[in-house]
Amino acid sequence: MKFCRFFISAVFFLVVLFSCTGKEYLKLPVKEICFKNLTDTLVHGNETDIHVIGTKSILVCDTFLVVLTNDGQGFLKIYSTESMNYLGSFCTKGRARNEFLKPSFYYENAYEEGCDVILPLLDNGINRKDLNISKSIKEGKTIIHSITDIMPYSIGQSFTLKQDTSKQFVYYYCRVNPPKSEAPKYFLKKGKKETEVKVFPRMVQSESDLDGIVGYSCSFHRHPYKDIFVQAFTLRDYLLYFDFETNSHYAVHQEGALSFDDYFDTNAFSSEGGEQVNYLWSGVYTDNFIMFLYGAGDYCIKREDYKPLETPQEVLVFDWSGNYLCGVKLDVRLWSIAYDEKHKVLYGFNNASELIYSFDLTDVL
Repeated sequence: MKFCRFFISAVFFLVVLFSCTGKEYLKLPVKEICFKNLTDTLVHGNETDIHVIGTKSILVCDTFLVVLTNDGQGFLKIYSTESMNYLGSFCTKGRARNEFLKPSFYYENAYEEGCDVILPLLDNGINRKDLNISKSIKEGKTIIHSITDIMPYSIGQSFTLKQDTSKQFVYYYCRVNPPKSEAPKYFLKKGKKETEVKVFPRMVQSESDLDGIVGYSCSFHRHPYKDIFVQAFTLRDYLLYFDFETNSHYAVHQEGALSFDDYFDTNAFSSEGGEQVNYLWSGVYTDNFIMFLYGAGDYCIKREDYKPLETPQEVLVFDWSGNYLCGVKLDVRLWSIAYDEKHKVLYGFNNASELIYSFDLTDVL
């Protein structure tokens, strides 16, 4: 009789244990903080004289404002942040060393090589091509500093650590391997040895595997000179911090917002007018902070609260330790931002009007 009672108790304990474990969709420690709608500061955007048809994104490096476009005659248009003067068009379409098939900005900041400014670019999702901006402007043609094959973006991303270049931080994007679905995987690799950084033990709950994959849409951002990485999620109020300086990894989550434990409904991520709702995206960073466009407002808690034409878009600023620093509201809706640290000017691209605006953040940062 005692054995039966013990057996029943043990079974009950295991059922409770596994039922609790089964609901866990994020393994990292979570810092629940509040970072939305904390400021009433509204910053006015001034329309610049830069009008480029087919603009996709913008970036500031050194004293250059770089505009990424769809123009195969020169995917990159470069302007001076000192004068706003046009400096040249580079990176034509083609398969030569100094040509591009499908360029995009790489996750790393520009760097200096001697007196030259070098901008890392990604081509066709498989090649890193570092553009020598200084020489390109001086010689009036595209000068490529170096080319490196990288992990295809359709699979994931790989980052070589700065403290120990024999190690890599590797992120594998969501893969669906029937009949089993897999959440993203993270590894610290050294040679053939790899140690998993456990983040997602299972896929989020959703109507289908494909919907679940969409729920992990994100971007990676790396500290300019430290081994600290921040993963920002486009459809969730989450920032994941991977700090290999202190070997600490954790999540920052908006208190009360939808979590990875909640059901993921793709139909809830567009407004009645069809506008895509984005949480944290278009990140730009300095040595001291990282900032994101934030477009969800109160929508992160209740869908009916989201009114795209009435909810001001925000810029939220965090430090590299997961602390919220400040935020501002913008009077212009943007798709992409870039930051001029020298002049404390935020640039933003409005994809509807194809205009680029400037925002003075002197009194904020």
